[in-house]
Amino acid sequence: KDLIQEGKSYRQGSAGDIHGIKELIARRPDVFYYIGMFSPTGWEEECRQHLQGENYLIALSDSVQDGWRTWFAQDPRWQSGTQFFDLTSDEEKIDAIQLFVKRNTGRILMDELTEDLLLDRLGYPVPIVREALENIAKEDPFLKFDTKTRPYRLVRIYR
Repeated sequence: KDLIQEGKSYRQGSAGDIHGIKELIARRPDVFYYIGMFSPTGWEEECRQHLQGENYLIALSDSVQDGWRTWFAQDPRWQSGTQFFDLTSDEEKIDAIQLFVKRNTGRILMDELTEDLLLDRLGYPVPIVREALENIAKEDPFLKFDTKTRPYRLVRIYR
């Protein structure tokens, strides 16, 4: 409401926002709905728990780190439907991950730059995250993509 009324908002989208929009759109229980929602200020963490129901699936999009991210419930009913709500190409996702790594080099030194961190911050699929980390490790002789421990991580090699 504040975005519409005042032209700006600093509040993240909430579970209440999701519920209100879903109630406006998914009115018929005998119809299945794919719903895409966008928040220019991000989504609260708890929102990811409200992305699926008996007759609907919701995709949440927002802007982060100079790019877009979209959250989907892991649900087979999406099939290829996620393509309609995902605002970035695989190449753009890889670029965004590389930018995130460049901006967070201290996390590598602290052994904190894991695929779980990237999944949480950027919301990209695991294969994309792994491909980006493999590419980064190939290009930098002082970095290694460690797949021997969980979660997989980018680590600094000291010579």
